[in-house]
Amino acid sequence: MFSVRKGDRLRISKTGSPNAYFNVWAPKDDEAVFNGSAQGDKFDGIATQSGKYKVQVYMMRAQARRNTTAHYAVNVIKN
Repeated sequence: MFSVRKGDRLRISKTGSPNAYFNVWAPKDDEAVFNGSAQGDKFDGIATQSGKYKVQVYMMRAQARRNTTAHYAVNVIKN
């Protein structure tokens, strides 16, 4: 989690295993503002609200059930 002010630009990217995905959650939102499994490995957007944003890294259920591992790095740039 990291603090963001409304209007800040967020650039979040993931490198490494193609089996790992990430979602971006804004404060108080019930749905992710970015879904990596559908939208890719890079998010570039403007914060619509102030507060603590969360990046959630995950694997698809089929890979997790096979005990697949995923090595990854997440980079967050805020300005």
